[in-house]
This record gives sequence, C-alpha cells and structure tokens, in this order.
Amino acid sequence: KWDEPTVLKDPEKYALTGNLTISAKIRTRQPVADIVSKYDWRGKQRSYVFGIGGEADRDGIPGHLFFWVSSRAETFNGITVYGSQPINDGEERQVAVEFAAGKSVRLFVDGIEDKAVRLKGKVPSFIAKSDRPLAIGSGYDGSPGATAYRFEGELSEVRIRDRALGDELSIGRAGDKVAAL
Repeated sequence: KWDEPTVLKDPEKYALTGNLTISAKIRTRQPVADIVSKYDWRGKQRSYVFGIGGEADRDGIPGHLFFWVSSRAETFNGITVYGSQPINDGEERQVAVEFAAGKSVRLFVDGIEDKAVRLKGKVPSFIAKSDRPLAIGSGYDGSPGATAYRFEGELSEVRIRDRALGDELSIGRAGDKVAAL
C-alpha cells in the first residue's frame, strides 16, 4: 500500500505475470496521468499500466480510466481497456482494475463495475516482465526514469495484489448502496 507517488528501485519487485488487481483513492482534475505503471511502449518495455486518459494516445479519452496489459515487452500483444465515465471531476473516487489472466479485465469506479468500457484486443494469459521499476503516480515515456504522466492531486491507498479480487471490489459509497439493494 502506498499513500503518495513513488518509484521502487527493483524492477523485479511487482513484476507480476498472472492475475492482478490495482486499486487507489484519487482526487484530480487531470485529463492524463498514470496511477500505476510498469509500462513504457516507447522504450519497448510493455507490461501493465493503469491511469487516466490513456497517456494521450489516439484511443484514450481524457479524464477517463484506462488499463493496458501486454504479454510481450517489445511489441504489444494484449488488451487495452478504456472507461466510459469521467473521473477527473475533483471529487474523491475509489478506482480499481481487475485483471484475470486469460479471462477478463474489469474497471471499477466507487465500487461499481463500469460495464460500458471499450475493449480492444484479447486478454493475455500472462503479463510481460518489464525492466522498468514500479512507478506510483507517474509513468514512462521512452526513458528509464518515471518522469512522464505525473499524477497531480490526491493519490492514496494505492494497492497492488497478485490476485483477481472480483466482487470484493464492490466497495465505496456507491458500491455499499448497490450491495444493500
């Protein structure tokens, strides 16, 4: 669990290759930012990245969640997922992505699964290992330093788990209301 932006030094640490769940509490007005990254497409070090705005790529939607995961580091072989709702409204949000290797990818906002996500590609059966260290609150843009796509605002309770949490992600204000119904 992390409560502020940081970069871990050991690239092997958090080089998860199977199931993965990332969650965080955020508050921002940024259209583009990385929440968690071990992904550098320009540096041919693809693995996984979760953030806002799709690093300004042509398919990304400013202010919306995104998740990319690849089973190859040098060339992309995986799935891109783009959320359907803006989360950069300055409100506190609980956000999460659940990756079930070879099966599914789901995004959650305030404990509710975003069922209207756009998916492109196929869910890989494993995640590629990247030579980039795990970056919390920033990302990579062709250099070994995590100096790109910096998160501005409040970023806390960042958690990474090596399993798919499934319905345990239905938490938060809205998730509690849905669970009660």
